[in-house]
Amino acid sequence: MPRTVVWAGRLALAVGEVLLIQQYVARGTAWHGLIHSLTGFAAGLTVAAILSAATKKPTRGLGWAALGQVISVAPDVLYIARDLPHKEWMDAFLGHIAVHTAWAPVLLTFGYFIAAGWAWWLVSAVDRRTTGVALALAASAIFALALVNADPIPARLVDFPPAGAEEAAAYAAALICRR
Repeated sequence: MPRTVVWAGRLALAVGEVLLIQQYVARGTAWHGLIHSLTGFAAGLTVAAILSAATKKPTRGLGWAALGQVISVAPDVLYIARDLPHKEWMDAFLGHIAVHTAWAPVLLTFGYFIAAGWAWWLVSAVDRRTTGVALALAASAIFALALVNADPIPARLVDFPPAGAEEAAAYAAALICRR
């Protein structure tokens, strides 16, 4: 693939990411964007670690992480672009809905991201394929179990996070520290 196409794609992803972050911040839901970005990055790095181990050659983790992030935030892009409300079927996008009500979602997704990144590094950089894949699969399993055991999605509008920045920050803090 020509270098100009690759760089144009990277630039488009970077601009898209900045625009998406602006939308999250404008709505007072930066924490929401963080959990989906970390989930996507982690899923992509998990795939990269497994592919690196299977092919016995390093893969480009950044590309896989970017693809995972695009998949993870797709429902939010649909919401922003078409005002499409969130529905349970959107869990097909890396647990997009359930992750909101999982135990400590920011800490959960951050831990998943750190473990997946470490797994990819173990496989790609220091040639520890078995250890790296085991770590990637274990982190993914823990994340999946957390999604399966997440609280039900709120049925009433008053149970959803508030729209104001201060209220949203308090809500996010409560989610991080609950249980």
